[in-house]
Amino acid sequence: MKKSLYILVVLSGAIVGIFILFPVNEAIYYYEHIRLNPNAPTLMNFILGEFAFLQTGKNFEVPIFYLFFGALLSFIITKIRNLFARKAGLLQQVSEELGKNVAQVIAQGEGPLIEFKSSFRWDFQQSKMNRTLETVVLKTIAGFMNSGGGTLLIGVADDKQILGLENDYQTLKKPNRDGFERAIMTSVSSNLGTDLCRHIHIIFHVIDNADICRVIVMPSNRPVYLRLEGKLKLFVRTGGSTRELNLQEAVEYIT
Repeated sequence: MKKSLYILVVLSGAIVGIFILFPVNEAIYYYEHIRLNPNAPTLMNFILGEFAFLQTGKNFEVPIFYLFFGALLSFIITKIRNLFARKAGLLQQVSEELGKNVAQVIAQGEGPLIEFKSSFRWDFQQSKMNRTLETVVLKTIAGFMNSGGGTLLIGVADDKQILGLENDYQTLKKPNRDGFERAIMTSVSSNLGTDLCRHIHIIFHVIDNADICRVIVMPSNRPVYLRLEGKLKLFVRTGGSTRELNLQEAVEYIT
């Protein structure tokens, strides 16, 4: 939520505090301590009298308390509401993504929300393990997190050919799906941030008798940096590719 909207929320809360919470509290006090008095005024007159007393400034702590309490309560409720709304939105996004047929996703090809990677760490050109390929996957994940989220399919070539994960499995201490998922989550935790692992959901599918990995990436609520050669880099999705932002673009994005 923008700062101006939060200011509006706080001001609205302050008004609620003084014009709703204060009269309600005075009404409760009236019924508990004043009503049975033979000379007690009506409830309305009592509350109006309390408002008139506030205007004298003799008990300035009372309006300040209700102004502050109303503003704080409104701010907290708005933050909680936004948090639940965001959680609900993410759950809906994951649910919609899970409902998609992976074969149809591959048939659509790459785009702003879809990226294919042949492998996680197996170099098909050199026919050996190449750990630097993990960085390519991490760039895509970071780009999705810094944008609107997306889906990364590992084990699928750019031309939609199903390559599978068998070669990747052989590079792991535990050569199976569980080991592959652990490798991805460990890489994300070490290079992007442990707190960001909750933004990733990993599912395995079998197509043409070959395993492929679908990595569903949710958008992050903070800028996601990837450390490369001792420097922090910021990546975003633009069109069907992942692009590094220069310093000026990164500052504007963070702002």
